[in-house]
Amino acid sequence: MSSSSSSAKPESSPDHEEIFLENYFETLSHLAFDKAKEQLEKEKEASRTSSSTSGGGSWTTLLNSLAFLNAAEKSYTSLTFLELKWFARKESTRKGLYTVAMGELRRIEAKCLDVGSFEGQGSLSSRDRLLAHLCEQLSHFIEARQDLMNIYERLCTLGIQKNEVDFGELKIAVEDIKERTSKRFHHPVLVPIRNGFSVELELLLTLMQTECNMSSWRFLPALLCLQDSHAKLDAWGAAFKAKDPKKKLYALVQVKNSGIPPLFIWLVKMQGAQISKFSLYFHSTLSKQAPPGEMKTHLSNLPIDYYNKIVTFQRKTDAYNISLVLNTQASGINFQGLGYHFPSALTEPPTGMDSYPAIFSYPNERPTNLWPNIVMLIMTKHEAAPLDSITYECDKISKLKCVAFYEEADC
Repeated sequence: MSSSSSSAKPESSPDHEEIFLENYFETLSHLAFDKAKEQLEKEKEASRTSSSTSGGGSWTTLLNSLAFLNAAEKSYTSLTFLELKWFARKESTRKGLYTVAMGELRRIEAKCLDVGSFEGQGSLSSRDRLLAHLCEQLSHFIEARQDLMNIYERLCTLGIQKNEVDFGELKIAVEDIKERTSKRFHHPVLVPIRNGFSVELELLLTLMQTECNMSSWRFLPALLCLQDSHAKLDAWGAAFKAKDPKKKLYALVQVKNSGIPPLFIWLVKMQGAQISKFSLYFHSTLSKQAPPGEMKTHLSNLPIDYYNKIVTFQRKTDAYNISLVLNTQASGINFQGLGYHFPSALTEPPTGMDSYPAIFSYPNERPTNLWPNIVMLIMTKHEAAPLDSITYECDKISKLKCVAFYEEADC
């Protein structure tokens, strides 16, 4: 009685491939790119020595495309594409790794579907069905990544310009990405990277909404957004804090060679900059909630202590008054007036002098006797051209002869 040979190597099964993909994407979601690369190399070696022939070529091609995806994700979290923006002439150069990965994925998908249509849909193997489905959804994931790269590039460009930053427009762009991609990569194997993508997207939305609320001088909504972004960063950065749980995130990202991805560092620093800005915009409200000594301690622990900088500047220059004026007539500003407003309540927009409130003044309240002239000068300068540099105006009308200096702050 003959018996089958036991020396043949076991055939790679769809179950094995699915388990491998689950482990790989879990590793990728933790930003462990070197480990993910090692997993791919081991699987490639195993697939070469396997006796499997059914779909083996597609599986090997998928592993190659995943290697490009791993390299692209590493470049993405390192913000390398922002450096390439200034030196690469073509957009395809900055997104080359993602473009190559997408091309490979689409070829695999087409090949698997062609086999099914040629042999009949019923004969499509479970492996080909899995690969075609995953390749389609991974292509959507890459498209979403490229859309986010465009958002970061716009933020980078706005950061070096003096033009008015429209965070409302950026928020709409991020919301559009969220809506378009909400159901495009939902396969259980892709859950880890989908969750990571969703956290990043929600965090960006919160940061954009924070800017919108602060630019409209809305205290409570801005405060709630800051708390929300802090919670999201803490959840996302839990793995980074594991080595030193007592340290705050902002302190961790200041450490050189910490191993924390530059993308996460940038998001933490953006949130820190927003807290600093919040402390200045709403200083009058916050100062009423704590004794002066405690308030000073809190401000000194911020990434940027704007209040102390203004105090130091005023002492050095002996300036009569330093005021931060909100232009409620600017586009994108939804100013309802001071204090809390019930969400459904209708409020009349401010008019006249109230359209230019001083949201911060030091060392005293805004100079009411000079305010009409100041507002008129601001309006004249703003209509003539954006205040992209420091300008000054000699006030010869009022009895108090003075020189007013103006500079437009970022909103």
